[in-house]
Amino acid sequence: MLVGSFTYFSYAVTGEQKIKDNNRKINNAQHQLDKNKKDQANVTKEMQGVKNKINKTEKEIKTLTKDVVDAHDKLVEASDKLQAEKEKLNKGNENLGKRLRNIYKSGGVGFLDVILSSSSASDLFSNLEMVKYIFKNDNQVVAQLTKTYEAIKEEQKAVEQQEVALKKKQDELAEKEKSLGKDYARLDDKKDDLQADGKKLQKQISQWKADSADIEATIKRNSNHHIGKQGGGHSGGSNSGGASAKGFIRPVNGVITSGFGYRTYQIGNKTYSDFHLGIDIAAPTGTPVKAAKAGRVIWSGWKGSYGNLVVIDHGNGVATAYGHNSQLNVSVGQEVSQGQIIAKVGSTGNSSGPHCHFEVRINGRVVNPLSYV
Repeated sequence: MLVGSFTYFSYAVTGEQKIKDNNRKINNAQHQLDKNKKDQANVTKEMQGVKNKINKTEKEIKTLTKDVVDAHDKLVEASDKLQAEKEKLNKGNENLGKRLRNIYKSGGVGFLDVILSSSSASDLFSNLEMVKYIFKNDNQVVAQLTKTYEAIKEEQKAVEQQEVALKKKQDELAEKEKSLGKDYARLDDKKDDLQADGKKLQKQISQWKADSADIEATIKRNSNHHIGKQGGGHSGGSNSGGASAKGFIRPVNGVITSGFGYRTYQIGNKTYSDFHLGIDIAAPTGTPVKAAKAGRVIWSGWKGSYGNLVVIDHGNGVATAYGHNSQLNVSVGQEVSQGQIIAKVGSTGNSSGPHCHFEVRINGRVVNPLSYV
C-alpha cells in the first residue's frame, strides 16, 4: 500500500510541478502577449500618423502641380508678350533705319540744307525744330519699346525662376511621398510580424492550458482510483479524519515568507512569477520540523527541487509534505504521531534560504495549508 500511495503522490507532485511550470510559462507568455498587443497598437498608431503625412503630402503635390501649371501658363504668356514687343522693337528700329537711309540717299538733311531751304529766320527755326522733333520722337519710340521689351524679359526670367523653384519643390515632395511610402510599408511588415508572433504566443498559451487540463484530469482519475483501492484508508490514529477535517498543527513556528497561490519573487537580479504549491515558514537551520498530524511516512529522501522531502499519508486521501530539510529523522513506512519531530529545517533543493516548505494535498491536489493549520 505504501508503494501505491507514494506512486500516486509522486505523480501528483510531478503533475503539479508540470502545471506549475506551465503556469509560469503561461504567465510569461501572457506578459509577452500583452506587450505584443501594445506594440501592435503603437505600430497601428504610427502607421496612421504616416498615412496622415502621406495624405497631406499628396494634397501639397496636387496644389503645387496646379501652381506649376499656372506658372507655365504665365511663362507662355510672357514669352508671347516678349515676342510681340520684340517684333514692335524690330519694327521701330526698322522704321528708324529706313528714315536714316532715306535721308542718306537724298543727300542728307544737314543743317546746310535746312538753312538753304528756309526763306526767313522764322522759317529756318521752324525747320530745325521739326528735324529735331522727328529724330527725337523716333528715338523715344525705340527707347520705350526697348524699355518695355527689357521689362517683359525680366518678367519672363522671374516666371522661369518661379517655375524652376516650383518643380524643385514638386520633386522634393515626390521624394518625401516615396520615403513615407517606404516607412508605411516597413511598419506594415512590422505589424504583420507582431500579429504572427501574437498568434504563436496565443497558440502556446492554449497548448500549455490544454496540457495542464490533461494533467489535472489524470490526477483526478488517479485520485479516484487510489481512493477506491485504499478503501477506508489509513486512519492515522485518533487525530486523523476526512479531507475536510481540521486538527492539524503547524510543522514549524515562524513567519510565513511566501503564501499559497500565484506569487512574484526575486532571486538575484531576476524576477519570477509562478504558482506556489504550499507555504514557506522561515526558521533557522536545524529547527525541528514536526508532523502536522498523525500518519504513515510514504517518502523520506531527496526529491528534486524539494530537496530533502518528507511526505506523510494521513488517510482518506489527505497527505502533507515538508521540503528543503537539512536532516531527515524518519523513514518510509514509519508511523508518526502529531507533533513528532520528522526532520530539521534546511535550505536544500531549490531554496534561497532556510525554511520549511509545507504542503497539504487532498486526493493529490494541493490546497491552501492555512485552511488546515
